[in-house]
Amino acid sequence: MQPECASTNPNRLCCSVGFLTTRIRWRRNVSGRFSLTGRHNSAPVWLAYVQVDDLNKALTAVESLGGTVMKARTDEPGMGSFAIIKDPAGAMLGLWELANS
Repeated sequence: MQPECASTNPNRLCCSVGFLTTRIRWRRNVSGRFSLTGRHNSAPVWLAYVQVDDLNKALTAVESLGGTVMKARTDEPGMGSFAIIKDPAGAMLGLWELANS
């Protein structure tokens, strides 16, 4: 991890953007949302997803560069596959690979 992206850095957003754009090479925005069923006192939760060409390759890159796979690859038949990661600065993101048409 580069010193400027240390967890004590108050500007960790730039570290997250750099990690995503240069390290795992995402190129298209994909969005998603989910609700926390049964958690009435919790704040809304949003999780951004980005499309990657090769999910397995992206997950390998995430781990080799100091990120964490929070939810392993999950296949959605006919739609694609996704995983959820946490970058070295602590930001969470979904990765999405479209199914072959």
